[in-house]
Amino acid sequence: SDDVIVGVGAFPHGEFSGGVKDAFAHHLSLDRDVMMAWHACAAIVWMYSKRVQVIKRRYSVG
Repeated sequence: SDDVIVGVGAFPHGEFSGGVKDAFAHHLSLDRDVMMAWHACAAIVWMYSKRVQVIKRRYSVG
């Protein structure tokens, strides 16, 4: 399936609670330093769109 759900932690320190972590099968850390939530979301959307080749499929010529 191509369905994707992303959870972004928006807190200055710590981790998701166990219940929240268990809701997601995969976990990914984008950086070891603190990132703003909007920056993390932009990075996730960019990585996903690159992976599924959104730009290539929509804008390729020929």
